[in-house]
Amino acid sequence: MDKNTNLINYNKNTGFTLLEILIVIIIVTLISGLLIQGLSQTLLIQKKQQQSLLTLERAMMVNQWFVQSTRGLFVTYSKPDFIGKRDQFTGISLQALNTGNGIPTLITWAIRSDDQGQQLTYNENETNGANNFWLIHQWYTEITNQAEIHFEYRDRQGQWHERWPPEQGHRFERQAIEVRFLLPVAIKITSPEIDDFPFFVTITNNRLPKMDFRELL
Repeated sequence: MDKNTNLINYNKNTGFTLLEILIVIIIVTLISGLLIQGLSQTLLIQKKQQQSLLTLERAMMVNQWFVQSTRGLFVTYSKPDFIGKRDQFTGISLQALNTGNGIPTLITWAIRSDDQGQQLTYNENETNGANNFWLIHQWYTEITNQAEIHFEYRDRQGQWHERWPPEQGHRFERQAIEVRFLLPVAIKITSPEIDDFPFFVTITNNRLPKMDFRELL
């Protein structure tokens, strides 16, 4: 009897009470809740980072399109190929987005307005009229209410103009070449979006090519 009694007492002493089990369950529940909350916050932060990265990549891609096509603009002797206004500019580019590099293509960048705000659009060769354009970027109403988005053109003296060619009689470096046969030094889009990727491009082909009269001999 003594041996069996000792075995029963040993089993009672080594078991878990109901209170101990409840405490363990509560602790496990609290730890699981903290882990799930931390995991949710981590996933939320990761999602925000991915969205920010996609927005930045989109802005860089749009800016690259604008720089590529605009930097390919060039001038000729025949006619004023480039015309710039507040809401659009048109010129001949050797780096059009939808045409092979090196092929002279008439391109048009324009800023259009709608109920949602203002849009940056692109067109080549005025295909199917002015309505056939690519929507490149969107500025929404809460942003465009601050200021109107428009193009500006910089001359060789560092002055910015809202139209190109500038006013009549304007000349560069006192040269006898009319400004309508030249490109601006730089083009930018004035945007109230402070954090937005800047739309600014310098143009290197803004001078008329030098004539080599030896080719005529």
